[in-house]
Amino acid sequence: MGGPYICDARLNNEVIIEKCLADNFVYDEKRGLLFFIQYHTINYYQGFTINFYQFLTKETYQFTREFDMVYLGSLISDHELEIFHSFHDQFREKISVFNLDDEDFVLLD
Repeated sequence: MGGPYICDARLNNEVIIEKCLADNFVYDEKRGLLFFIQYHTINYYQGFTINFYQFLTKETYQFTREFDMVYLGSLISDHELEIFHSFHDQFREKISVFNLDDEDFVLLD
């Protein structure tokens, strides 16, 4: 096991998400949102954020909290995501709840 594996996500042959954690997406069908983990690197700094893509507007948003490691579990309510403080969901002791209403986010260009 290596990783994390970073990829670009495409929809209808168009890149909609760059530098995201491969195979780690959570779709909120009710609101048309696709949650994902985005990789960031600046000089020697590396980090990850939880982001979401809205299909209706084709806009990407980024939560402002950063993580050294994070992996999406499932959407456990309309306002909560299960997350793991690792790059997979195998360690149940590293689980926490990410409350979408309590977090700040910004629109990305």
